[in-house]
Amino acid sequence: MNKLYKYLLQMLVCVVLAVGLVSCAKKPKHVVLPLTPSMIQHMYAEKVVSLGMSIQHVGQEITIVVPSDNVFSLGTLNYLQGAHDYLKFALDYMRTYDIIQMNVSSYVDNRLPNKVALALTQGQAQRVSQFLWQRFSQLRLITAKGYGLLYPVASNNTLDGRSQNRRIEIHFRYLVNE
Repeated sequence: MNKLYKYLLQMLVCVVLAVGLVSCAKKPKHVVLPLTPSMIQHMYAEKVVSLGMSIQHVGQEITIVVPSDNVFSLGTLNYLQGAHDYLKFALDYMRTYDIIQMNVSSYVDNRLPNKVALALTQGQAQRVSQFLWQRFSQLRLITAKGYGLLYPVASNNTLDGRSQNRRIEIHFRYLVNE
């Protein structure tokens, strides 16, 4: 988080200096305040949500719910084209926290046999956790678990419900920096 914050702060200073050099003779009409870590987190959170993911924040724990239809070809372990870019937005948001533990869980709808669903979701959770681990050097602990047909969040009787049940949940706990 500190690297990202410092980088954004340096960029902001460069912009302020560049604008100041161009308009030295003019009095500033407004003051530019530096971005706080919570402002940066909010900016990333808005982008993540705009892409169809959801964020649940309770205390020092956050869950990002990622529709697996946007990451994997239906019923496979094959990444969709652009899936890494899609996951990178969630990763950028996570980098704004000092994460101490992360769990990646995967779920499917009820259209597969139980054994196939368990194997598929375990593989999907492992692939996403590997993606995160390789790109997030400060991550201390990450686990992956496929739950198959368990824990549906919507009815499997409708297309929309089945789509909501096909999901990846990235759950993490973080330290509060004071």
